[in-house]
Amino acid sequence: MTNYVAGAGGSKGNKQSNDENTLFSIASLQVLDLISEGQIGGLVDGAKSIYFDDVPLQNQSGSFNYDNVYVKEARGTPFQDTMQGFESTVIPVEVGAEVKHDYPVVRSITETNIDKVRCGISIPYLYRVDNGLKKTSIEFKFEIAINNDDFVDYGTKKVEGKTSSQYQRSYTFELPQKDSKGKAPERWLIRLTKLSPEADDDYVAALSFTTMFLISETKLNYPNSAIIGISATAENLSNIPARSYIVDGLYLQVPSNYDKASNTYTGVWDGTFKLEVSDNPAWILYGLLTNPRWGLGQFIKPEQVNKAKLYEIGRYCDELVDDGFGKKEKRFSINTQVTERSE
Repeated sequence: MTNYVAGAGGSKGNKQSNDENTLFSIASLQVLDLISEGQIGGLVDGAKSIYFDDVPLQNQSGSFNYDNVYVKEARGTPFQDTMQGFESTVIPVEVGAEVKHDYPVVRSITETNIDKVRCGISIPYLYRVDNGLKKTSIEFKFEIAINNDDFVDYGTKKVEGKTSSQYQRSYTFELPQKDSKGKAPERWLIRLTKLSPEADDDYVAALSFTTMFLISETKLNYPNSAIIGISATAENLSNIPARSYIVDGLYLQVPSNYDKASNTYTGVWDGTFKLEVSDNPAWILYGLLTNPRWGLGQFIKPEQVNKAKLYEIGRYCDELVDDGFGKKEKRFSINTQVTERSE
């Protein structure tokens, strides 16, 4: 945009021009969602079974409603691998403090199992006034101290460009794990100092220390926990979306002569089981009664349950009946979540 300002005395006036904004934030999102006790069947249809604010990540046609989204799934086996790209655990700590030239901002970290810290800063505006709004720069530095040691300078940071709206970015630092006396960390201090001068009529700039992310690189595989990891850049996400998933649920013990694909029982059942995803109320009840982790298996033994009667009930539930719309469906099935002990 070009502006014209009339000069005193009827002169022709000075032509002003503004530089384009050059600083744009690209925020990222990384979350781990605990879906269920494991092992489960997993996402029914990949990305089509993932919803952000009730909008599917992928349409039935194959097109995507969100770009640059990375998904990783762990179905909750006892010895599952760590999730690539989600090995670290992160604790966010709000800071929310403006940094003035003569007033550094200092924050402490008392979580002693931390390996790194990612410091988030915000620059709400940055430009110089020179016949228009022009590019300029702001300088600041981070320092870190462990225990009672002196602060160590982690180098001057410089942001150059122009922005008239909030620009955010972050810097990640390895935390020292021994102080000068060889002692393990009891705390760290993080200090952010603004080196550039305060704003005036010609120089407009501000700096805030917004957040610290405490990073532990202990690799966890979350055994027996079904987890979905989501990593995304936020070009088309205005906030952290509510996530929901359509999954095949827990593996249950079902009769060994049951074929899920054809929904049939073959021959005479010999009393043994196999593991399979099931929506049959009889075998869900059997799991709730006998599973030692998420059921009553610590108090009820399998031999205390009348398996023959449950087998009869299970076959009755699986029989196909009219659904009232010209098709067939199982007589009884359960597709739900049990999230509270009282349920």
